[in-house]
Amino acid sequence: SETPRRFAITSLWLKGQGEQHRAELDAFLDCLIARSNFATFWGGRVQLTVAGSWVVPVPAGKVVVGEGSAAWLGPLLAAASVPPAPPGVIPIYVVYADVGQMAQPVCGQCEAIKVGGQDAAVAIVRTGPPCWPGQGPVRSLTQFTQHELSCAVERALGEDHCAADGKCEGRSICTDICDSFTGLHCPGAPERSYTGCDGVPVRGWVVQKLSHRGEGTDVCDLCSPCDFTVNPVPAR
Repeated sequence: SETPRRFAITSLWLKGQGEQHRAELDAFLDCLIARSNFATFWGGRVQLTVAGSWVVPVPAGKVVVGEGSAAWLGPLLAAASVPPAPPGVIPIYVVYADVGQMAQPVCGQCEAIKVGGQDAAVAIVRTGPPCWPGQGPVRSLTQFTQHELSCAVERALGEDHCAADGKCEGRSICTDICDSFTGLHCPGAPERSYTGCDGVPVRGWVVQKLSHRGEGTDVCDLCSPCDFTVNPVPAR
């Protein structure tokens, strides 16, 4: 009967680096967090809410995760007047940035951090170039937003990240990787999206399956079965 950890997800779009997709990603996040079974992946250990989105100034340097995060994230939050999370709630800051602004040219990164002495987590999601060549930017943004959010929650829980890696993200060393990509549909979502992994469309936004029940280990089995599928739930 462990008390769930409470998280509030705030989206931060670096100005000029993809904010034209902000409205659709806001709708996707509302679907993922408020209208799907996503949070149940952690077996009652977490509660997730959406705290809003902002277009924010571009930091002078690279956006990094880990110990250097507070140096650029704290001033960015202050400059945009982003309200702090309520007491007892851990903020997760999802930062959307072009690859040139990222310290490493990856699709996303995450880490548990401290900002202003308070526990937090940061997730960096690459806006461009798209991580799935030949597909629209939103296809990459929805999957990797989900991916890095799962990572940020795991890190904040003190786990090593395994949930969305390996076969679940379509890593080529694994088999049947295209089965890992599914669609998440809420009102306003596209009726058809292509994953870029095969020619079969999915209904809604492209998301991926998860594994390990949110309990990462020091050594992740990269091709373990991806047995959790994100699905919409009836409105309450």
